[in-house]
Amino acid sequence: MLFNLHNYKYLRSLLTIIFVIQMYAASAQSCCSAPGCSCAQNDISPAGIMNDHLHDRGDWMVSYRYMQMDMQNNIMGSQSVSNADVFNNYLMSPEKMTMDMHMLMIMYGLSDKITLMAMPTYMVSSMTMNMYSTAAPMQMPGMAANTVMPNSTRVSGFGDTKLYALYGIAQNSRYNLIASAGLSLPTGSINEKAYTSIYSDLRADYDMQTGTGTLDFLPGISLLAHETGFDWGVQAMGTLRPFYNSNGYRFGNEGTMELWVAKKWNSFISNSIRMEAIADGHIGGYDAGLVTLMEPSADATNYGGFKAYIYPGINFYPGTLLSTTFKIRIEYGLPVYQYAEGIQMASKSNILANLDLIF
Repeated sequence: MLFNLHNYKYLRSLLTIIFVIQMYAASAQSCCSAPGCSCAQNDISPAGIMNDHLHDRGDWMVSYRYMQMDMQNNIMGSQSVSNADVFNNYLMSPEKMTMDMHMLMIMYGLSDKITLMAMPTYMVSSMTMNMYSTAAPMQMPGMAANTVMPNSTRVSGFGDTKLYALYGIAQNSRYNLIASAGLSLPTGSINEKAYTSIYSDLRADYDMQTGTGTLDFLPGISLLAHETGFDWGVQAMGTLRPFYNSNGYRFGNEGTMELWVAKKWNSFISNSIRMEAIADGHIGGYDAGLVTLMEPSADATNYGGFKAYIYPGINFYPGTLLSTTFKIRIEYGLPVYQYAEGIQMASKSNILANLDLIF
């Protein structure tokens, strides 16, 4: 079955949030009161926020966005899981994982109310694991029985490409309410090999692949508010994955909620604090090319859960060069709560850094 309605509670929640925000901010005209004022140039939102501003007709914005996600050790539910517990069911226990994402975001103002956006990505993922040998057939050369052997794997390549259309529902001097609709194109790979010291021709796990293999839908709603002395925003974004890929599975639907506040101290610097909550659905189906008993992340039952983060951030506004406005935005995120369905790696920290060029 190629179309699945599982986990559409995220869509129902998103529609409810859209209705509440629209009732709160229904008004009209421009988000800036001064002549020639640009919504994008005056946006002091944190690095992790997208789709919260429009561009005037004919204006462009190019942004390089970098994100690093660090994970360490394992959890089940909200409890830590030891290597010994993992070895009860799997041959290897993940120890550390780092995912680096490089994104190029291009935005264009098709009109004063519609902005188009494209975002190709490049991903590099690396993981270190421990393998426990209990019997001679499982031993590598020079490895004694009942010992732990470390090994690592690395995968890189282009990820999925996201396309968005942003529409200004309501704007005035205080509020900017934007709806977004997007597609995630399956330009990433789901057939990358995992080259390690133990095996060299097995397909990499689900979370090590650079893509999802499916066409996904990306609805969202964003509210940006300008108060006296500070700005704040709330955003709800969804990822709906109704289709299965060519390897027989699909990632679960995802819902993300953001709440942030920012203060611009002078023309050069601002600070922000952001709270983020992410709910992930289960993987549907499974990849028959993976050896489920190899490690937890090769088992499709070990996906899905909930995570909440807090991100302090800082923005810099160096000025303009050749009529181009520069912005540098940085955030550092720490998990405040995690709940994992099955055995998963625990989040340790996230780093986000953006360079925005507006012209």
